[in-house]
Amino acid sequence: MNKILLFMFILFFACSTSEKITLEKSKEIDFKYDYYVLENGNIQFDVDYFLPYDKLIFKKNKNGFQSSVTISFSVIEIDKTILYNKSWLENIECDFFDETKSNIDYIGNFSFELENKENIEMHIIVNDFVNHKSYQKQKLIEPNENYNLKDLKFYTKIENKYLNIDYVNESKLNNLDTLWIKYQIISENIGVDSLFFEIKSLSLNEEKNNKFAIPPFLLKKYEIKYFPVDISEFNKNDIIVNCFYGNDKKSRRINFKKNIKQVIDYSKLIYPMENYIFNSQEYIEYVDLDSLGRIEFIEDYWKQKKDNDLLYEFYNRVVYANTNFKKIGKPGSASDMGKIYIIYGKPLSVDFEFNENGEFEIWKYRNKKFIFINRFGYFECYRC
Repeated sequence: MNKILLFMFILFFACSTSEKITLEKSKEIDFKYDYYVLENGNIQFDVDYFLPYDKLIFKKNKNGFQSSVTISFSVIEIDKTILYNKSWLENIECDFFDETKSNIDYIGNFSFELENKENIEMHIIVNDFVNHKSYQKQKLIEPNENYNLKDLKFYTKIENKYLNIDYVNESKLNNLDTLWIKYQIISENIGVDSLFFEIKSLSLNEEKNNKFAIPPFLLKKYEIKYFPVDISEFNKNDIIVNCFYGNDKKSRRINFKKNIKQVIDYSKLIYPMENYIFNSQEYIEYVDLDSLGRIEFIEDYWKQKKDNDLLYEFYNRVVYANTNFKKIGKPGSASDMGKIYIIYGKPLSVDFEFNENGEFEIWKYRNKKFIFINRFGYFECYRC
């Protein structure tokens, strides 16, 4: 009997699998730029820079976790002449310990004006002098000043700051009431009275259109402007913006609810479905299936529910847990923090405590509180 059990044990752990393992590519320090030709012939550059949290080293503070880095940005001609140089200290803060290990980007931005030059390079260097870490990125820049109407950019406005919605979390976009459209014209069209915006919101059953005009007396050549559009009554699925100025036309489309078209990888739901969702009868049917049959069972389960919102919310919680709370030998959804996050969602607040017993992280919900203790770099339930 013991030999049979030993054989089954060895066979179980020696079984090969046809599951394809995909390693997620690590993000790097990066920056993107846009530019606008000014009336004096100079170029205004708008720069967004991206610092993945897992490239930084964080230290605990009273509000959470903080990383301090020195950022140097320069623009250099081919002959190594420095055209622009700027350095500053950036303090980056996180609420959760697990966020510091994620590949989510910290995003910053700034603008500067520069004489119009050809064949220039932009360099960004990020230094953590305390921990002896350094990252850099460079790009060759070739501005094209031959345009009458600049490509459209979409923004949201938070605390008097314009944030490019390309880099805003989609959960915040779903509640967006006002869309700010950034535009610029650099030449006058003879006989053209106004600049026109056409906003189209497309859904499966209807198409909604609104048109807005900016009269000539409000148009100034080379001026970079933000035009607000109320989209509170629009169906926020696909929104298309067309901008007309004489014979010039610029269009841009945005999908606010990207998760509607989200592709679900049902294999990622195996552990949480087994442990959090299935009732006893469903579990009995499920465990008799092979690995492929189990995935099909999970997919059929959600198709019968016909509740996409619940599926996407559950799936996104599982993906977040697997990304941010993973442990060696365990998916993040199987960790203590992952379980709580999947069941209850993001906590309303997070507190941190240190005492002679250890380091604690406290998640507070409306009527519940969960306390986790740091054990060898991983937080486990202390009072849950």
